[in-house]
Parts: sequence; structure tokens; C-alpha cells
Amino acid sequence: MPRITIHILILLLLALQPLAALAQGKDEGSRAMEADTVRQEAVRDSLEISMLVCAPGTQVYELYGHSALRLHNLTTGADVVLNYGVFDFHTPHFAWRFMMGLTDYTVGAVHYRDFMSAYSAEGRIVGEQVLNLTQEEAYRLTMLAESDWQTPGWAYRYNFLYDNCTTRLIRMVEQAVAGKVVWPKEGAGQRSFRDIIHEYAAPASPWYSFGQDLILGAEMDQPCSVEQQLFSPVYAMHYMSGAKIAAADGSVRPLVRQERDCTIGPLPQAKQAFPISPLMAAVGLLCLCLLTSLMEWRWQRTFHLLDDLLLLLLGGLGVVVALLFFLSEHPAVGSNWLILLLHPLWLIYLPWKVVRDVRHRPNHYGIIMGTAVALAAVAFVCSPQVIPLEVYLLLGALALRSLRDLSFSRCAPLVSVGRCTP
Repeated sequence: MPRITIHILILLLLALQPLAALAQGKDEGSRAMEADTVRQEAVRDSLEISMLVCAPGTQVYELYGHSALRLHNLTTGADVVLNYGVFDFHTPHFAWRFMMGLTDYTVGAVHYRDFMSAYSAEGRIVGEQVLNLTQEEAYRLTMLAESDWQTPGWAYRYNFLYDNCTTRLIRMVEQAVAGKVVWPKEGAGQRSFRDIIHEYAAPASPWYSFGQDLILGAEMDQPCSVEQQLFSPVYAMHYMSGAKIAAADGSVRPLVRQERDCTIGPLPQAKQAFPISPLMAAVGLLCLCLLTSLMEWRWQRTFHLLDDLLLLLLGGLGVVVALLFFLSEHPAVGSNWLILLLHPLWLIYLPWKVVRDVRHRPNHYGIIMGTAVALAAVAFVCSPQVIPLEVYLLLGALALRSLRDLSFSRCAPLVSVGRCTP
């Protein structure tokens, strides 16, 4: 169970990355050659630089869209797209490093026509925002990109909220302008990181949103400033449309000079392979616990197997939550209040309980689980973290089993069925 859960977690974490499907590396020879071409063309006076925003796709790693930088020389026709979403699946221990937030990304380049062909083949819109830069600012931005692009082995530590393919490009633009980029204030504080992530994950699959809610903590629920919302490629495109450049000489001009195909259509609806939603599963579990408890009352027998499976579920998820909470460098996982309920200690208690059940000795399940549920419920209600409804239904199921055990412990010893023999 824990191994399966970790595998699922890796897929869910992939959903948090706004990556492009064509993220691909280049050999050092081609990188140096293309960097030299850009450097030669950048000194000319017809360089046009654009932000490209790719619409979300249906794959788990495409849900949030992608951003890239287009360098287009109108005189020579040189047209290159820089992509800061390049990573290597063949890196040693890639899955473990990714889970721990230790994945390093780099920058790659592709010709504009190849970039557009890849997204056109998938039916995804690519919006373009031509930046309103002077030639000096355009040259400076090109040199900033080249300093990354041409350096052998250059990489940056990816952070899906604070340093991704979109936020890195925006910071480069802010560094290149002769002045300051002034972002619009409309929308500040109206959304949290979790709201934005749900906006793109939920239409694809409710399990994506639920999985993210299990591993991402209270940091995700703080109101976001406009600058913080720029981690999302689509939100960055929206705010760039209203942003201004306040130049050092006191003049003000729009950040974006022209927009092309910048209307991102409805979010794609992925085919949901699993017909049961997390809410349906939680309601079903609660009903199963209620029905089992009623059967135990009627037959005066105890079904230990259900409680053991619940402990295995809590402990298995707890291994993942605790691993991320204590060891991972991913943002927001270290502020997860769900660790009060989902932790590996249940896997330590489980074998002790099994031995006690086999020997027909008290296992104190009612007291232990009842205390844990009560403390978790109070903490969740008082915490700044948005707790999924499914977790409260799980608490209800656990409370029901705890009350059943406490009530049975006051009665005469019962004959157990399931794992134990009468």
C-alpha cells in the first residue's frame, strides 16, 4: 500500500508543474551554436521579444499550461523559443529527487516553427504577447537569457510556486527594463494558491485536486498578491496585459505592445478513467463503517479486519505525508496540518493490535483512535488550512469505529470473526 501511494503521489506532483510537452535537452554543441546566433542577431535593431503562453492540455503535466520566451529578429528571420521547463528523466534517482523537491531544470531552445507545430498537433492555443521594450532593453534581456543558455551545465532548482518556467521569465523581464514593472492591483488577495491550482486540476480529475489537498498545507491557503499569482502561466498572461513599465525618466508605457491569439479557450476536459470521485469514496467508506458497526451490534461479534484496513490506509498515506513534511523541499508541504491524522505511527500500532486481537487481549483501539480523531478534528477546524470534506467524512468513519469499540469494551468479551477464530 505505501509503495502504491508513493507512486500515485509522484503522478500528482507532476500535475503541479506547468511544463511543456516538448521539454527536451540539446547537446552542448547545438546550444553553443544557437547561443552564438542569438548573440550576433541581438546587436541588430530589429529584435522583437515575446512571451508565449501555451494553453493547458489534458495530460497531467500539461494541466497548468506553459510559458516560453520568443526571440525574433525581423530583419534576418532568426526565430528562437527559449524554454525554461527542460529536465532529464534519466537523471539518477529522478523519481526520488523529484518527490523531495530536488529536481534541477535548465533552459533549452527550439525553432519557433517547431514549437508551434508541436502545440498545433495537440490542438492547444499558444498566445503571444509582444513586449514593449526598447532595443537596449531587448538586448539586455537577450543577454540575460544567453548567460543561462550558453553556460555548460547551467540549471536552477525548480519550485512550482516561486521559481518555475513562468516566474523565471518574468523576473528576467523585470531585470531587463530600464525602470520598474508596475503590476495591476485588481485581483490581489482574492485567490489563494490552492484556488488557482484547483481551477486547473479539478476539471481534469477530482482525484488530482484531492491528492494535492492531501500533501499541500496551510501555505497554499494564504491570499495571493498579484505577483504571487504569476506562477500560473495563464494568470501571468492576464496580468501582463494590464502591466506598465515606469521608466527611470518618469514616462509610463504598457508592458505589452501587441497580443496575438491571447484568448485561452475553455479548459480541456480529460477523460476520467476512474468513475468514482473522492467524495463518493469517502461517503462509501462512512456507510461501510456504519453498516459494519450495526451488524456487530446485531450479531454481537467484532470485525477486526475493517479497523486493520483503516489503520493501513492511514499509515500508508501517513508515510507519504510525513516524508514530504519532514524531508521535502517542495513549498507548502511542510505546513500540512493533515499530519496530525495521516502519519506512520499507525503502522507501528497495527502489528501490536493484530497480536492483541489474536490473543483475545484488549487492544485499546477505541481510546487511541478516539483521542486521535478528537484532537485532529479540533485542530482541523481551528487551522488556517482548508481541509477537504472527504477528510471530515473519514474522521466520521473513524469516530464511529472508535465509539463502537468503546461501547463493546464495557460489555462482556465478544467472539471475534474475520481474522480471529471464535
